[in-house]
Amino acid sequence: MKRRRLWTELAVPLTVLGVVFTFGYLALFGGDDAETKAFVPPEPKASAAAKAEAARMPACTGEGKPTNFAFYTLGPRFAGVEQSKSLRRCDLPDMSSPGSSMSTAGGKRHAFRANYASVIYGDCEAGDDEGCAPPLEIQTWPACERNAGTYEKAKRPNLRIRGAPAVVFDGGTQIEIYTARATVVVFGADSALTKRAARAVARQDPGTRFPSKVTAAGVSAASRQPLARPARGAMAGRLDCRPVSASTSGAGA
Repeated sequence: MKRRRLWTELAVPLTVLGVVFTFGYLALFGGDDAETKAFVPPEPKASAAAKAEAARMPACTGEGKPTNFAFYTLGPRFAGVEQSKSLRRCDLPDMSSPGSSMSTAGGKRHAFRANYASVIYGDCEAGDDEGCAPPLEIQTWPACERNAGTYEKAKRPNLRIRGAPAVVFDGGTQIEIYTARATVVVFGADSALTKRAARAVARQDPGTRFPSKVTAAGVSAASRQPLARPARGAMAGRLDCRPVSASTSGAGA
């Protein structure tokens, strides 16, 4: 099965992060204990510059803790596929290419980091020395850290999902939805499943523990609601990367 598309079109080189992503999939879907142990990225050596850069960005939250940004899910199962794993990843900024991804409202740019909450559905058969992609994955990133404007060539929306602009990649097997202060990235085994999942994502407000114990009924009700328009500046990469509090749960969160 084709591996997940790495974010290769960003203006920042992601060679090191690409290796970490690859090992992430090896640990999630390969090895004797893949069913019971979620991948935890190795702790990088923290430089003073990386720590200072991280202090200007939303604080990292851990697995089982309330998030400081809204995240999206399909609930306990979708299209007959059970939720199999969850992953909360938040790295230190990549200082090898500073100033190449998003910018604040004041125009000062940040270095890239991986910061997302991922809900994974189904499993896959990993080879001996390589990982594999599950049937469905829903990643949510803060929009100030990943958006249509952070690619080397800014992306123009070519689809609307419940009223929110979206961009289709890789023949429809990846869809990025830009809603409020979040970027929802849907990966699927085929284009039909990916689009169906994108249309069914349900929002969990900032301050919700990740992973959430949302019920199928709760997801069904939430997935019938329109998605909020992107926050001002989000599509162009000019969204202020201020922390979002748990009390900020409206359209701007």
